[in-house]
Amino acid sequence: MSLGAITSQHISAEAIGREQLAEGAVGAAQLAVGAVTGSRLASGAVTSEHLAAGAVGSEQLSNGAVGTEQLAAEAVTGAQLAFGTVTGSHLASGAVGREQLSEGAVGTRQLAIGAVTGSRIASGSVNTEHLAIGAVGREQLAEGAVGTAQLGEGVVTGKQLTPGAVSVEHLAAGSVGREQLIEGAVGTEQLAERSVTGAQVAIGAITAAHLAAGVVSARHLAAGSVGREQLIEGSVGTEQLIEGSVGTEQLAEGAVTGAQLAFGSVSVEHLAAGSVGREQLIAGVVGTEQLAEGSVTGEQLAFGSVSARHLAAGSVGREQLIEGSVGTEQLAEGSVTGEQLAFGSVSVEHLAAGSVGREQLIEGSVGTEQLAEGAVTGAQLAFGSVSVEHLAAGSVGREQLIEGSVGTEQLAEGAVTGEQLAFGSVSVEHLAAGSVGREQLIEGSVGTEQLAEGAVTGAQLAFGSVSVEHLAAGSVGREQLIEGSVGTEQLAEGAVTGEQLAFGSVSVEHLAAGSVGREQLIEGSVGTEQLAEGAVTGAQLAFGSVSVEHLAAGSVGREQLIEGSVGTEQLAEGAVTGEQLAFGSVSVEHLVAGSVGRAQLIEGSVGTEQLAEGAVTGAQLAEGAVSVEHLAAGSVGREQLGEGVIDTIHLANGSVGTMQVQTDAIDGLHIRQESISGYHLLPGSISALHLDPGFLQQWQERILSVVLPAAQAQETAAEPETLVKPETVAEPETAEILAETEPVSESDTLTIPAISGDQLADGIIESRHLAEGTVTPEHLSFTPVQCAQSLPALQQFGLAPFQVRVEQEFAELRIEFDQPFANTDYALVAMTNETACYATVHEKQLDCAILQVVRSKYSPELRGIVNWIAMGTLSVQ
Repeated sequence: MSLGAITSQHISAEAIGREQLAEGAVGAAQLAVGAVTGSRLASGAVTSEHLAAGAVGSEQLSNGAVGTEQLAAEAVTGAQLAFGTVTGSHLASGAVGREQLSEGAVGTRQLAIGAVTGSRIASGSVNTEHLAIGAVGREQLAEGAVGTAQLGEGVVTGKQLTPGAVSVEHLAAGSVGREQLIEGAVGTEQLAERSVTGAQVAIGAITAAHLAAGVVSARHLAAGSVGREQLIEGSVGTEQLIEGSVGTEQLAEGAVTGAQLAFGSVSVEHLAAGSVGREQLIAGVVGTEQLAEGSVTGEQLAFGSVSARHLAAGSVGREQLIEGSVGTEQLAEGSVTGEQLAFGSVSVEHLAAGSVGREQLIEGSVGTEQLAEGAVTGAQLAFGSVSVEHLAAGSVGREQLIEGSVGTEQLAEGAVTGEQLAFGSVSVEHLAAGSVGREQLIEGSVGTEQLAEGAVTGAQLAFGSVSVEHLAAGSVGREQLIEGSVGTEQLAEGAVTGEQLAFGSVSVEHLAAGSVGREQLIEGSVGTEQLAEGAVTGAQLAFGSVSVEHLAAGSVGREQLIEGSVGTEQLAEGAVTGEQLAFGSVSVEHLVAGSVGRAQLIEGSVGTEQLAEGAVTGAQLAEGAVSVEHLAAGSVGREQLGEGVIDTIHLANGSVGTMQVQTDAIDGLHIRQESISGYHLLPGSISALHLDPGFLQQWQERILSVVLPAAQAQETAAEPETLVKPETVAEPETAEILAETEPVSESDTLTIPAISGDQLADGIIESRHLAEGTVTPEHLSFTPVQCAQSLPALQQFGLAPFQVRVEQEFAELRIEFDQPFANTDYALVAMTNETACYATVHEKQLDCAILQVVRSKYSPELRGIVNWIAMGTLSVQ
C-alpha cells in the first residue's frame, strides 16, 4: 500500500480510534465548541487553579463531599446540628455523666445485659417476686441451705440421690422387698448362714452352677433322688460302685472291651466255637508279603497317610486331582503355555498393562472401534497420507495454513474488507492527508495523549461537564465554596468530630433516642435516681452478682430453684427423710454396699432372680433342704457324689457302658460263661498260652480216626509213590499236629484206596477237595441267590462306621466292594443304627459306591454303623 493511498472516502465512519491518533494531534482548532463534556475529562484533571472564586456552591458539592478535613475547628455549633442528629455513635466514650442524665432516664432498655452487678444491688433488696422461676441453681444455694423444711414431700427421687448415698441406717425395717432387689443382687455375703431352706428354693432352681464342688453330701440327698437324669456322664467311677453291683443287666451291649478285660481273664470256656479267625491276628503281623496285590484300597488308608514320597512318578493324573486343587502355588513358573489355555479363556483382566504389542496384534485387527478418541496423531500418519478427500469441509483454518502461503494470487478481488484487515495494520503512512474527519473518529477515541496542551478551554467544556471525579484532590477550598453551600447532604458520614463541634453545642434535643450507651456513660454516673422503677431485670443483672446478702428472707421457693440445683452440698444433714423420697426413687446405685440386711428385707422378697450365680453355698442351705425336685437334670456329677454313695439300686439297666467301666476293672469273675464270642476278641489276642492243654490231643485223635482206618483197608495195594504222608494229607494246621506225633516208618506206609461216603468223617470235605462245577443247586441244603438273567449274580454286604459332626448336615461314606460288578445297574440298600439320620445312595461305580448319611433332625454329633447290601451282575474276567 503506497503512502497517502487511503483518503477520507476510504475511511468509514468511526473507523479512527484512539490508537490511530498520534499524540498531540488534536488541538483547540480540532475541538468544536462544547465538545468537551464531563465524560471527556480525566478523573482529577480539574484543579483549584482551573476553578473561579465562588464557582462551587451546594449544588456543585456531591453528597458526603465535606469531611472532617474540610471543616474548620469548632465550625459546627448547635445551630448547625439538626434536632436528634447526635446518636450513640457520635458520643465519645465517657462523655455522658450523672449530670447529663435526667432523673428516671435509665430504664430496663437502657441497662446493658449483665450491667447490674452485686456491688450495684442494695442488701436485701432482692425478694421472691424479683427472682425468675428457675433462677436459683446449685451454685446460688449456700452449702447446707436446703433442709427438711425446704424439701417438699416426695421431691427427692432416684435422680437426686448420688450412687451409694443410701446406707443401712436410711432404710426402714422391711422396706426392701422383691421389687427393690435387682436380679442377681443377693449373693453369698448377703445370705445369713442356714437362711435358705427348702421353702425358699424354687423347684428346679438349683443347678450345677449354683452348687460348689463337694457341697452336696449323702445327708443332703433324699432317698431315691439321684436317677439317671441327675448323673453327669462319667461321674460314676470305681469308688462309687459297690463291689459286685455291676451285673449282666447293668452292662450295656458291647460295654466290655479288651481294655476292661484283665490279662489272662479269657480262658477256653469263655470263647465261643469258631470265634478265633482272621480278625484275631496280632497287630503288626501283616506285612508286604501278607497283603495281596491291590488289597489296600482307599478305606484302608488313613486320612493324610499318603505323602509325596509314597506316590510314584507320574501317578497323579487328571482323575486324581480334585477340581480347583491346582492353584498358583502348585504351577511351576512357565508351566502354563498356549496348549494349557482353553480357547477364549484369556480376557482383558488377565493381560498385564503393556503386554499387547505390535507382535501380539493380528494384521488388520485394529479398526475404528479399537482406536481411542484422539489416539491417531501426526506421528501415526505416514507422510503424504492425508489428501483432499480426507479433509472435512471447513477443516483448514488459520492454524493449518503455513505463514506466507496466501498471496495476491490466492486472494479474490475485493476479498480484503475491514474484517480481513488486522487490528493496527493501517498506519499513518497508509492514510491520505485530511482523510480523518469527525465521521472517521470512533466515539471516545480522542484521549489525553491525542489532545495538545491547552487545547481544551472554557469554550470546549460543555455546561455541567466538570463533576467531582474531574476535580483534583484539594482543588476546592474556602474560596471556591459559596457561603451556606455546605449542608447535611454535603457533609460526609463522620466528618463532624469533637474538634468541629463548638463547646456546649450538643444538647438533649440534638441527641437521638438510644444514642447514649455504656461507652458514652461516665463510670458511676447512673445512680438510684437515674434508674427507673423496675428497670433492673434478670437480663441487666451480671452473672453471680446476686449473693446471699441481696436475697430477702424466704425469697427462694420451689419456682426459683433450677431443676437439679440442689446437690449434696446444698442439703443439710438429715434433711432428706422418708417423706422427701419419691416412691421407687432409691435404686441399686444409691445403696451403700452392705446397707441392706435382714431387717431391711421383706419376707419372701429374695427369689431366683435376686440370687447371684453361686450365691447359695452349703453354709446357706438348711440340712435336708435340697430334695429331688430341686436338682436340675445333670446337676449331680462326680464331685457332688460322696464315695460309695451309688449302690446297685441307683444304677438303671444299661446305664454302665464302655465309658463308665475303668480299664482292668472287669476280670474273669465278672464275665458270664460263653458270653464272649469272636466279635469281642481283638485280632491276634489268642496265642498258645490261651489254648487248653488237651486241645492238640483232641485234634490229633480226630485226624488219625479219619486217616488211619482208610489206609489200613487197602494196605496191600499201595504203591511207593502213593504213600500218604502227613504233609500231603492234612491242612497246614493238621500237618503241624501230625508232625509232633511219632514218625511213620517206610514199612508202616499206607495206601489210600477209593474212599466212599462211609469212610468220610463229618466235615472232612472242604472247598479245595471239590472240582469246579461239582456242586449244583440240588446239592445245596439252602436256596442260593439266583438271577433270572443268564449272567451270574453277585451279592455283597458289609458294615461301615460313620460320623456326622455337629456343624454338618450330612457326611459322605465310601463303600469298597470286594469284587467289582459288571455294570452300575446293581441294587444297593443301606440303613443306619441311628434314628436321627438316614442313608442315601449318592454315587455308584463298578468297584465302590458313595453313600450320604443325612441328619433328619437336630441332634449332637452322630456316630454309628451303616449296614449295606449290594446285588448285581458278576463281572466276568
